[in-house]
Amino acid sequence: MFPAVGFTKGQVVKYYRAVARIILRHLRNRPLTLKLYPNGVVELG
Repeated sequence: MFPAVGFTKGQVVKYYRAVARIILRHLRNRPLTLKLYPNGVVELG
């Protein structure tokens, strides 16, 4: 997922599962914004 720093998708999922109970209580009743990037993410600079 992030080859430059060595993260895998599995590691990201494992992290979110570990912190979900804490994070979800802070996200309850908050709006969600989804952005689409059909051309991919563009680096600025």
